[in-house]
Amino acid sequence: VSMLSYHGVRGDSTRELVTCARQLRSMAVPRLDMELFSNAAARTALQQPSSDCADAMQLWNFHSEVTELHPHIAHYAARRPVNAGFSWLLKINVFLRARFDRTLYIDSDVFILDSTYVFNLLTSALAVNDLAAPLDPGRAYARPRKPWLNMLFWDPSYAGPPPFCACLVAYRRSPAVEALFVGAARRFMSGRRKSGIHALMRLSDQEALWAEWTSNEKLRLRVLILPPEHFCPYGRYNSKDAPFNHGVHPRELTFNTTWMTGTPGYKCRAVHAHSKMLLRTLIQELPPCASLRIERSSVDIPVASS
Repeated sequence: VSMLSYHGVRGDSTRELVTCARQLRSMAVPRLDMELFSNAAARTALQQPSSDCADAMQLWNFHSEVTELHPHIAHYAARRPVNAGFSWLLKINVFLRARFDRTLYIDSDVFILDSTYVFNLLTSALAVNDLAAPLDPGRAYARPRKPWLNMLFWDPSYAGPPPFCACLVAYRRSPAVEALFVGAARRFMSGRRKSGIHALMRLSDQEALWAEWTSNEKLRLRVLILPPEHFCPYGRYNSKDAPFNHGVHPRELTFNTTWMTGTPGYKCRAVHAHSKMLLRTLIQELPPCASLRIERSSVDIPVASS
């Protein structure tokens, strides 16, 4: 499992990251190696004692400097410096630099709810696919000031591959997967949008990945788009007609459809949240950080001892 922390401002973002790691560390079966890519400011924040965790750095087996660019990205970035959206580029950089043969990358605001979910993704899903990621629930959104964002997916005539969300990506190490990540990074750094359908999209990390996947005919990738219950947005849908039942205990969340009237719905496997209520619920049930300390640790960067 790989994760990313870049800004390092102590507050909700760091608390989300720590809670995400504690949740995964306490429940994942079997126990998994975890790698955190971070910068100095993030590591400083993580080492500050809090009411939740005395030294959160101990939750990960491996620590790596996130601003150290993969050689392919560094070579291209040297000719075209990156300014806006640097954190999105760092995310693709993490995809390339993860040390495992099979990796699950998760954003710090994604909380795994199923104890065997990660293991099943890395084994069963990647046994027949190169990459697996959930359907993007916001694939057809448009912001008031930028109504053109992702207008492609509002088009009823579009029948191509749906966009996936890069908040949760399982992938195996292979030349084809590396080519996807390198191509997406180059596409992102150049701001390149080809004419036609790709001109109708914003360009962040996940859009760059999708555009590279759907436009590079040389790629031979087996991509699995996971169904909506693999990534349930928590707290964004508060109306009575919402597909996600906001307000219940996180482990009771389900994705509901009209095809399953009278049944509990599909159990959510992971939930995305910027919710203080959800954090409080999860934190109250988690074991102390000290009991989750890993026995083995490999550190690629200097980390001050607590």
